[in-house]
Amino acid sequence: MTDAAGVVSAPAEAENIAVCIRVRPMNERELRAQDLPALSCVPALNVVALTDPATGAPLAGKGNTFQYDQIFEAGSDARAIYARVARRIVRSTLSGINGTIFAYGQTSSGKTFTMQGDGGMPFEPEAESCRPGILQLAVEDVFDYIERCADRDFLLRVSFVEIYNEVVRDLLGPSDNLKLREDPRKGVYVECHEQIITNYEDIVTLLRAGNRNRTVGLTNMNDKSSRSHSVFRLVVESKSKHKSKSDKSRRLSEDDVNGAVLVASLNLVDLAGSESLRHTGNEGIRQREAGNINKSLLTLARVINSLASAGGRGQNAPFRDSKLTRLLQNSLGGNTRTLIICCVTPSDRYIEETKSTLQFAARAKDIKTSATVNEVLDDQTQLRRLKREVHDLKKLVNSEALNALKAENEALLSEKNHNKTEMARLKGLILSSTSVAKAAEDKRCVQRGKRSRETWGPGDFPASIKAQAPLSPHRYPRKRRSSAKENLDPQTLFRVSEDVDEDGHSVDDTAAGKSKASQDVKESSKEVLELLSAVLRNYRDGNGADPIAGIEAIANEKSAALGDVERVRAFDVLADIRALMVENMQSRAILDEKLVLEQELKELRAKLDEGSLDQNLANCDCLENAAKASAGVDEIMAELGSTQEALAKEKRRYQDLETQTINSQQMAAEELGSLRHQLETLKLEANESRQRFDSEKRELQAALESLQTGLPHSDDDKEHLSMRSRREELEGLLEEMKASQTVLQLAVAERHDEIASLKSMLNDANQTELESRVKSLEEERTLLQQKISELEQQVAEATEKTETEKQSKNAVVEKLAGELQEIMQELTQLQSDHERTALEKQELQAESERISDELDASQRQGYELSETLMQKEHVVKVLQAQLDAKIMTISQMQTKHKDEVEALHQTIQELSNEREQLQADIEELHAAESSSANPEPTQSTGENAHTEANSGEKNAAETEAQKLRSEVNQLTEKLSAVESGLAVKEEHLQASEESSDQSELKAA
Repeated sequence: MTDAAGVVSAPAEAENIAVCIRVRPMNERELRAQDLPALSCVPALNVVALTDPATGAPLAGKGNTFQYDQIFEAGSDARAIYARVARRIVRSTLSGINGTIFAYGQTSSGKTFTMQGDGGMPFEPEAESCRPGILQLAVEDVFDYIERCADRDFLLRVSFVEIYNEVVRDLLGPSDNLKLREDPRKGVYVECHEQIITNYEDIVTLLRAGNRNRTVGLTNMNDKSSRSHSVFRLVVESKSKHKSKSDKSRRLSEDDVNGAVLVASLNLVDLAGSESLRHTGNEGIRQREAGNINKSLLTLARVINSLASAGGRGQNAPFRDSKLTRLLQNSLGGNTRTLIICCVTPSDRYIEETKSTLQFAARAKDIKTSATVNEVLDDQTQLRRLKREVHDLKKLVNSEALNALKAENEALLSEKNHNKTEMARLKGLILSSTSVAKAAEDKRCVQRGKRSRETWGPGDFPASIKAQAPLSPHRYPRKRRSSAKENLDPQTLFRVSEDVDEDGHSVDDTAAGKSKASQDVKESSKEVLELLSAVLRNYRDGNGADPIAGIEAIANEKSAALGDVERVRAFDVLADIRALMVENMQSRAILDEKLVLEQELKELRAKLDEGSLDQNLANCDCLENAAKASAGVDEIMAELGSTQEALAKEKRRYQDLETQTINSQQMAAEELGSLRHQLETLKLEANESRQRFDSEKRELQAALESLQTGLPHSDDDKEHLSMRSRREELEGLLEEMKASQTVLQLAVAERHDEIASLKSMLNDANQTELESRVKSLEEERTLLQQKISELEQQVAEATEKTETEKQSKNAVVEKLAGELQEIMQELTQLQSDHERTALEKQELQAESERISDELDASQRQGYELSETLMQKEHVVKVLQAQLDAKIMTISQMQTKHKDEVEALHQTIQELSNEREQLQADIEELHAAESSSANPEPTQSTGENAHTEANSGEKNAAETEAQKLRSEVNQLTEKLSAVESGLAVKEEHLQASEESSDQSELKAA
């Protein structure tokens, strides 16, 4: 639809206000007081329930469990909230749809932290914000989108106001007590300072300045409690940009035609919290502030209840009872997408306030709004759209389909003329005198050749007719007629039949001796003529819904009085009539189709003429031509243009929906195929990994068993077996060395005994030889001791080597056990991945089914839209025709009444002149009468006879004067009657104009 300001809004679809719940964690004050939690959340089902603080069980009753669009527990942050619920509102603002996000809840429930994060009020410059809120994330997302969008230019404007004690103040300027204004295009707005911004830092600076000016206070529940409602408004304007001068000079391109300016506003509202004096302990000015806050929030709750009960219409909603609800009027029940974030605390101390907040959110969830795309069209853009429509209509007129339609119309017209000619010829043959004479001759022939009684019926054929039937398309073939009688008028044929009857009567009178057979022929001819006349009259009158059935009923009713031959002849002619009637009906149907096509062709030509007129108007000065046009024509053209724009927009929307559905189907099919391929690949990899891990597991288990039992089970254990055999050999060698050491020690002991015996025998033998032998034995002992030490060293080295090999074997075993454990963990991970993949597959299947359902719904919606558009086009055509007829009738009535008024004025003038003339005559008579009433005193008595004569003249003059007075009175009455008739006609003319205007309004 288009308003006077040139703002175009696309068709809107009603949607519910989005509502989510954020549960904050318990603060230090609540923890010190040892408060218990009284809320239980199920985020998977978006359900929150009030619970018994002592047991933790949900409270019994219907109003203690609530379900919303989203539930955010204490561990969630602002980024998660923005990504799941707020991003959609912000992105729709960039597309030209108004959006509102506001936080609601009791005091100290985390509203300001949700909206502004750590940078909440009052803003402290020395403490940098490390956790952003919805406002900062929204602005950051806006600038990121603008940087990525290369085909549009954007303009951003910011304002920041607060409502403190029902007074609107500008936080970015010195203005106080601002006024609320209402505009049909902008809705309710505040006359405040708006500043243009170009980057994120500008908004941060403005936010800091506004938060410094915002009113805050200290209460028992919050050190920095908001004492006012704040509204941060971001207005986004965008339009398509031109890449070059050549692109900018185009006039009929798609971008230029649709290059409207998109205007939308994003309202980020931080409401002050509801307060209870028993918890806050407010006094004095804080108590007054709390009263105003609770009053405005109570009005907001009343508005929510009214909108929820009225289905979003809100005719009786008390928006004007508070400035907060007045400012949020468009957000709650108008052209805006709205998100409400309700903040609650889990503490059992505030369970009543928490329940009130949850009930408010549940009621707000039932409100519906109709958000539309706001476009601002200038005169040039509208002219370009009209030019494009004219261009499309010209292409349609010059298309091949229209040429084919014209050719088909010409063919149908020629066929119709041919059918008319054939029908006239066959009607002329129905009552020809030749057929009557032929029927009589056939009857005479049949009577001469008839020897026995035969029974004839309507369906029987005489032999003479059967011989003529093979090539006829009808059951009873048509008879050949003379070409001189083909184009006879039926009325002429009726006169011919009457002449034949008269001739028959004259022949009967002159030749009374004729045979009885000729009289029967005449009577039967009369009966046949009467039957055909009745049939023809029934066809002409059009009695009954089915003329063919009526003809057959009349024929069956009157054929009982006919003879056999006459009955056959009559039914033969009736068959021809029936065939003609069928052809006539077909011709009428073709004619009706032709008339419909001609009407469509006329409408197309009319549209083309209107388009050419619009093009000529576009080349001239639009404002001058619009001033010259009449108001009625302007309204008609505006309605036609808006209807055409709506039609074109609906068609484009339907095409876009079809394209989106096709693309979504293709994307879904591609994603489903890729996911199936990935799933199969994962299955194959999982099977291979499982087989590989099973084999490795078996090998490791075999290795462990071999290490534990010492039995070789695989080729990898050869090294271990060789080391074991080497160890056994070393142990055997060590034992042999110990045995040889024992033998050597025994040999040393024997040598010591021999030395002692030799020493004792020294005195008896050669001392020199004994000493030499002692030396050799000692040398041999030293060598043996050296050999023993070497053997002991070798045994120590072999033992150390064996211990090292044992440690290395133990390390290998531990390493293999660790690898086995890692393999088992990977196997478990793969199994979990497989299960997750199966779940993702199910989700994708559900998503594909949902996309299919959405596609079906969009197709049905497209069909419904197309039907609605066709109905609207038909209504527009009917209204335009009615309006043209009304305008023509009014102009004719005005001309007629103008002529009548002029004639009445002329009659009044003539009567006025005649009245003045009569009044002058009356005055003269009065003067004469006065002169005769005052005779001169000097007259003599002899003049009495003359006086008597004068008295007779006086009486005659008085009679004449009375007559003139009566005529003057009559003329006066006639003049008043004419004037009253003129007034009545003027009132009738005015009433007819008013009734025509009312009828036009009702039709519109």
